[in-house]
Amino acid sequence: MRDGHDTQIVTLHERTAKTYREIAAVVGVSLATVNHVIKLKADTGSVFPKCKGTCGCFKKKVTLREDAYLLRQSKNDTCKTSDALDMNLKEKDIQISFFAVHRRLIPVGQNARRPVKKKQLLTEPMKEK
Repeated sequence: MRDGHDTQIVTLHERTAKTYREIAAVVGVSLATVNHVIKLKADTGSVFPKCKGTCGCFKKKVTLREDAYLLRQSKNDTCKTSDALDMNLKEKDIQISFFAVHRRLIPVGQNARRPVKKKQLLTEPMKEK
């Protein structure tokens, strides 16, 4: 249904006096598809269904402006970890996790470093071995 038929169905329904059967024959889809598309348009005002989170798409928590700020910060200091970048964002009241910071930097080719874990200091029993 995503190949342009939806808008064609709605246009034919709104601008002509054709029945659902006639629209289905002109567009080349089933009667149920015509009914579904017109009902979707009437209910939501759009021919594109709203995502309920189960289709694999997620609403971005970072706006384009915030994303640009994040990229500027990472380019200014390339050694910053994703934790440090996350702290900079929190100072600007931008609430996202350091995992989200990491995900946003990878597609643009920036390294999203993770904090270096400190080596464990040797205890006395370990030194004796």
